[in-house]
Amino acid sequence: MDAYPLDYVGHNLPLVLLSGIEPAGQESLHLPSSDVTYPQLNENGIQIFSDFPPLTDATAKRLLVDLLAEDASKSPWNARAYGGKVGGIGFRVKRVGRTYTLPPRKARPPIPSSSPSSSNHNEAAGAPLILHSPISPLTPASPTYPDGIATPLWVTKHQSLVPAAFVNFFPLTLDSNMASLRDNQLKIEINSLKKDWTSSGYKTRFVVALICEDGPVPGDINDRISSIRRATNLDLKNIFVLPPTPSQEDFRDFVRSLFSSLQGPCVEYYRDLSKHARRKRNRGSIPPPTAPPTTGTSQTLAAQGWNIRYEFKLGVFAEFRQEIDAACRSYESAYALLFGEEVFETIAGWSPRFDDARMLADVLAIRIIRCLLWTEQTTLAVRQTPIQSRQAPIYAPPEETISANERLYPWELLHHAGYWLNRAAKHTSRRRLLAEKIPDEDRSAPTQASPAQAKGRSNVYDTYLAPEPFDEYPLSGSNGTNHSKLIISYLTASSEEFSKRGQLRMVESQKLDMAREHMRLGEWEIALDILQSIWPVLTWRRDGWWHLMEEFGWALRECAHHVGHSETIIRVDWELMNRCFTPRVGWSYDLKRGVVDLPTVEPKPSIVFKEEEVISFLSASFAFQKLEGNVGEPLQSQLVIGSCAHGSASPISLTEVKVTFEGSLRPIKLQASHEAAIVACNQTEISNITLSDSLLSDSASILSHPSNLPSMITGEVKVSSITLMFEDDRFDITYVVTQQPSKESVWWTLGKKGAMSRRIGKDRDTSACNILPKPPKVLITTPSLRNHYYTDEHMVLDVLVDNEEDEPAEISVERRSIGIVDATCRRTLPLMFTDTSMPQDYELEISAFYHLVSDPATPIFKTVTLDLSFIRPFEANYELMPRVHPDAWPDFFHLDEPGFSDESESRAHGLQQRWCLNCKIISFAHEALLIDEVEVTVNGIAGGLVRQVGPALRKDNNAAEILPEQVCECDFNIELQRLALDDRQTTTLNLSLDIRWRRQGAEVASSSTIEAFIPKTTLPIPRFVIPMGEPRVLATVMPSSSALSGFIHLNYTLENPSMHLLTFNITMEASDQFAFSGPKSIAVQLVPLSRHTIQYNLLATGKDKWIQPQLVVVDSYYNKTLRVLPTEGMKADKKGILIHIA
Repeated sequence: MDAYPLDYVGHNLPLVLLSGIEPAGQESLHLPSSDVTYPQLNENGIQIFSDFPPLTDATAKRLLVDLLAEDASKSPWNARAYGGKVGGIGFRVKRVGRTYTLPPRKARPPIPSSSPSSSNHNEAAGAPLILHSPISPLTPASPTYPDGIATPLWVTKHQSLVPAAFVNFFPLTLDSNMASLRDNQLKIEINSLKKDWTSSGYKTRFVVALICEDGPVPGDINDRISSIRRATNLDLKNIFVLPPTPSQEDFRDFVRSLFSSLQGPCVEYYRDLSKHARRKRNRGSIPPPTAPPTTGTSQTLAAQGWNIRYEFKLGVFAEFRQEIDAACRSYESAYALLFGEEVFETIAGWSPRFDDARMLADVLAIRIIRCLLWTEQTTLAVRQTPIQSRQAPIYAPPEETISANERLYPWELLHHAGYWLNRAAKHTSRRRLLAEKIPDEDRSAPTQASPAQAKGRSNVYDTYLAPEPFDEYPLSGSNGTNHSKLIISYLTASSEEFSKRGQLRMVESQKLDMAREHMRLGEWEIALDILQSIWPVLTWRRDGWWHLMEEFGWALRECAHHVGHSETIIRVDWELMNRCFTPRVGWSYDLKRGVVDLPTVEPKPSIVFKEEEVISFLSASFAFQKLEGNVGEPLQSQLVIGSCAHGSASPISLTEVKVTFEGSLRPIKLQASHEAAIVACNQTEISNITLSDSLLSDSASILSHPSNLPSMITGEVKVSSITLMFEDDRFDITYVVTQQPSKESVWWTLGKKGAMSRRIGKDRDTSACNILPKPPKVLITTPSLRNHYYTDEHMVLDVLVDNEEDEPAEISVERRSIGIVDATCRRTLPLMFTDTSMPQDYELEISAFYHLVSDPATPIFKTVTLDLSFIRPFEANYELMPRVHPDAWPDFFHLDEPGFSDESESRAHGLQQRWCLNCKIISFAHEALLIDEVEVTVNGIAGGLVRQVGPALRKDNNAAEILPEQVCECDFNIELQRLALDDRQTTTLNLSLDIRWRRQGAEVASSSTIEAFIPKTTLPIPRFVIPMGEPRVLATVMPSSSALSGFIHLNYTLENPSMHLLTFNITMEASDQFAFSGPKSIAVQLVPLSRHTIQYNLLATGKDKWIQPQLVVVDSYYNKTLRVLPTEGMKADKKGILIHIA
């Protein structure tokens, strides 16, 4: 498509020229475009002259940017909706100078010929010459004379030379002193320009735009503009004004209004041209030529040819108006006439007119297809190009299977522009091969071409869209087609398209082809720059495409050799020595020899290779034998250096190998000795000390065991890099390996058959080692540690520190220095733990920090972790039981006021009650414990006063031994007193149980001098709520003093602590368990704050049994039965009290 003239196949837009506005610093333009050629344009063109200075200020510059932004010639175009710019039709906007040259409307008269025949003909004619357009088939100097149908110059004339609108920009001064003078100059200039345009014969729209200068706006500005408009006879739609110091919105409004006003006039301009062409077509006669053809058998263009011209013109003018349907009809009509019997078939195949008609047919087809696609008539567009169905490969197959409900548009399957540009480069290469086959007799330009010679060449060479053979590939000394330059231009544009889409492999391939073309032209430096920029980041190296990388490398080396760039040669040779590349026959793989014929460079180049960036023939790895090491102890490690160079490669001598680490390990540096040891091919040598003259060749490798690698600081040590250095008189090479191989490492050892390898470090990084502190030889033991400890006791441990080092050491245990301990000596530290009231598990860590006296810089520590379990030794159950207070209650009728001598008496003088707290203590210890003392502590009371808490009542008053899970029972008598006689609130009692205990043999539990400690365990007692204002019945039993067996005295005490008179009905039920004497039924009245005792004598019917007297006490007023409460020596169940008969 690029071979077609751009204006011939391009979409046509109305041309708008901007005159008088230029960026600062640029000279005025006198031609519409420097690349436009038109017959007689400079010699016979119509000049629109103006010497008025152009606008170059900042306002003009900003306005010019906005105006040129409306140029739609490079934008995607659709005739239905032009969405990007103002208005409905896009424009082609160009900037020109004040002076502009229009193409001539009539050609110059031909120069009279001196031949007798021509002079006779002119005399016979006797009429003036009829002049036509310089590109008309009727003009002798025209490229279409005498029988040409069309030429691209006609489209160029209307698309690039003759504008539909010409916008002139002038300054409008705001200085009142200069206003009159400047306005008159504007009037004269505008009238002069209008006169030139009128005399040119072109009906271009003349527009004036006034740009106000900076400054305050005078009041008469509108009158001045109106005066200019009237003096120049301009229409209101043909003059525009930009206000001073415009804003961005002002610029936008100005541009919008300017191009909106040009929409209608531009359409009318091309409609008038269409009417003119249609009138000429309908005329039906062929205009006479300026001079008839006189050479050979030439004849003028036939009538059908003229109709084709007119239809083509009508289609182009309709496309200017964006009337795509009308343009398509005109193109189709011209296409049908072109292939009629009277036009195409009458043109000889060897004639140049055949190629012109062929090009016109292609142009019409392209324009028809474009019109059909814009009007969404895709089916008709495909029918117009049946050849497309045979070119299915232009559609790229989808990468994935497309579901039925998804739709891919045809243009989504097309290749992008880079593909076709690459095809053009390949086509040009084939074109060059064909050109090189042209014989010498056809490569020289003929002095005078006869029709027979032209016919003969047309039978051999197809010159459609291609030059003649003598222009395509002329003999030496003549300028012909530079195929390499064409290929380079195509590849450059193609690589840009591929690069935009991230297709880097294709870009690299095209860069290689570009470099080859430059090499073909002898442009070695340009080729070197192209290849050198891609070589470090070549994707073929990463993907393992060795064959392509090899071609790239040899091409780069050849360029570097011609340029004399020794560093590049060394870089390429370093990689090409790898045996993954195909060895070149007869080539010497030697780094030194590759640059021996080049001049010496000072200073000599120092080249650094990184392992991840190149394909090196050298490899290096470093492995630690074990995952962990200790401070001050050697680390077993292994350095492996291998070579995978070609078998014919010369060995290299490494001058130094350096291994650096991340962490506390110092670098390892291995230097070559003067005695070189040659390692043969496919051989492995192991050295346990140093690397001696590492001469590497082919598959040889040298392994070194740097066994003495002491580290003085703890932490992780990891290989940071391995550096291989090679020094020569002409260059220095440094090869750095920063990434260890990801596959499993091997460890080389010497066996019976030589070096053997075995895998090490499964599931670990062999290039890293964890440096642990130096292993301590100080032992920490606790011989007095028990399995269990109990809460509230002081735990005492004896920590024994044994120094088993070979020399004295200064030791500190938990910040406590114990001084210097000689070898094989022991120190004892007592530890005591207090405040162990919570039952839980502890983890005790004892750390000993020390250093040897001979090496104080190396700290060593030893840590021992102990598990301590503290459990609660006792748990208890509690029961609060009532008792009869032995003291008499106060007399309600003889109440004595309390004295004030005793503070407590003055504070509490109410009724007193006695209660018994029964505690059942259970041992949860894992061993027998000794209980020294048990007591109850009053933590608080509300609504009363505790008079007395009695001691624990136990059978054995001495220390009691309690075994695991054994129960020990204790009773405590508690006397309570109300604060006042009329106090009826509930009494709340908070108590706790204190148990003093110790282990058996606790006095010898530790060998230390720490004073013995008796632990006290405090158990919380649930809160007791006592209703001291409620009446109750208490039963007490006493054995009889008589010798009668089974005879007892049973007393029932009725208490009325309230302030009410209470009456109770009392009934003793008979039983077969005993006989009794006492009231069977009785009514008892109790005054407030009084109690009464009823005595029964019971004789049981047997011995060693439990009897259950049933005394029913009913409150007569509330009809409520009171429960009889047992006291000491009794039990109770749901039915009542139980008394044991001995």
